[in-house]
Amino acid sequence: MLAALLVAGAAFDACTADEESLIAQPEVQKTYTLTVNVGNGADTRTLTEESGSLTASWNADDEVAVYKGEAKVGILKPTAAGATRLKGEVTGVDVNDELTLKFQSDADYSAQEGTLEYIDTHCSAAVATVTVDKIEGSDLYTSDAAFENQQSIFKFNLKYQDEALSVTPLTITAGELTITVAPTEGKSELYVAIPAISEKTDFQFSATSGSDSYICVIGDATVSAGKFYSVDLKMRKVVDLSKLEAAYVAQDGDVLTGKATDKYKISIAAGATVTLRDVDITSFDSEGPKYAGINCIGDATLVIEGENHVKGAYNECSGINIPANFTLTIEGTGKLTAESNGYGAGIGAGYYWGRAGNIIINSGEIVAIGGGDCAGIGAGCEASCGDITINGGTVTATGGREAPGIGSGYHTSCGNITITNGTIEAIGGNSAAGIGAGYEYSSCGIIEIKGGEVTSTGGKQGAGIGSGYYSSSCGNIIISNGTVKAIGGEDGAGIGTGSTWYHGYQSSCGDINISGGTVEATKGGVATYDVGPGNGSRYGLGNCGTVTIGSGITIKDKDGNDAVIYVASTE
Repeated sequence: MLAALLVAGAAFDACTADEESLIAQPEVQKTYTLTVNVGNGADTRTLTEESGSLTASWNADDEVAVYKGEAKVGILKPTAAGATRLKGEVTGVDVNDELTLKFQSDADYSAQEGTLEYIDTHCSAAVATVTVDKIEGSDLYTSDAAFENQQSIFKFNLKYQDEALSVTPLTITAGELTITVAPTEGKSELYVAIPAISEKTDFQFSATSGSDSYICVIGDATVSAGKFYSVDLKMRKVVDLSKLEAAYVAQDGDVLTGKATDKYKISIAAGATVTLRDVDITSFDSEGPKYAGINCIGDATLVIEGENHVKGAYNECSGINIPANFTLTIEGTGKLTAESNGYGAGIGAGYYWGRAGNIIINSGEIVAIGGGDCAGIGAGCEASCGDITINGGTVTATGGREAPGIGSGYHTSCGNITITNGTIEAIGGNSAAGIGAGYEYSSCGIIEIKGGEVTSTGGKQGAGIGSGYYSSSCGNIIISNGTVKAIGGEDGAGIGTGSTWYHGYQSSCGDINISGGTVEATKGGVATYDVGPGNGSRYGLGNCGTVTIGSGITIKDKDGNDAVIYVASTE
């Protein structure tokens, strides 16, 4: 017995003496059978659309990974196709442990085929959290699993001009997310899984149909998880002007881009809103065909993106023309330079023909350059235009010879001119106002400034704001707000009339009412008044109505001196 003990002791001593011979035995983790009841429906797999909603049930071979923290501890499968119970083996789990169940944790949304079947097998990710309630023998029990989808499913119906548009592919971009949907053949109805996006994001949809490209933008959108949406995507055609092979009439929603390289007429359909995105329509020479660079057929809205340059096709045509009795609206965040090709307004009427309608500018950076005898924005030479309204943006308008920056051209008329906001600089040609009327029987309606920053400089013998030279006339001039600087040309008032030629041919304006804002008015040459009628060196004053200056309003000239005001009355 002693010998046995000694042998045992020797063996023990030998083992403990050599630390390198100690081998750690791995902990044996017990395996349990876990059965989970799936609460709130199994909104994951085998997707079926019925009556405008999706139903989902498990496939028999679906696999749900079980995680304890970051460690994967088992796999569950449905007990049968469509069943609401998941069963499988897990290891290393104790009572009160929180387990995460993940179905398709490696879901990939970046490349899809546009079908429910593809989403079913590749993109339908769902997560549930359960807590271990008890362990009985080898069976483990948890709370019910309520799976939450990690994406929503969209049924996109693509349309162009209210007709179905079959595309392949469709690319969706939202922030850093890009999804390319490539159906096996062109389709107008595509199912797409999009992961949840909580912050407002701009979504851009780009598609190809045949040789044509289309886009759609949805701004400030979010994606909730676990929803099904049916969305009509009104696609907009992207027209590359360099690829035109004939005249083109842009339709509502179209996006024009590129450099026009031939003399094809470019028109805007009646009632259409069309985007100009980095357009260059300047390739025409002065003997080109007799149409404007852009020709509106009826009411039209141009949305400006990027940098755009438009010029009339023929030397008697405007850069952009809107027909009489219709309205052109310009807005956007980009820049537009519009000019004639010799004669014609930058935006408005042409030369002797091509009367124009109403012009509204809401936003954007607009540079308008008139040709000889034609306004930058407004009427042409003996070709009238309607009302001109500027509600915002940065506008620089330069008139041609004998025409204002904004208003009527030589020997013609325009309607009322209204400025409510924006930064505006208007420069008149010789014998024309900066804002108002041009030379020789030219006329405009009421000129009203309600806000914005306005700088208006008359050409030689024209008022800064008002009428031009030689029987030129304008209606009432009303300033109620904004910052206004008006500089008359030689012998013209800052605000009022241009200079007179000889008796019986005086230029005129209606009443002048200044009730608010910060106003600076400076006469030119030998003119007597900063605000009121201009006068020639030989033949006296123009004809001006009553000048009314609101209480508390002080008007200075550009040198800081008190303005000289004609027949002023104080409210």
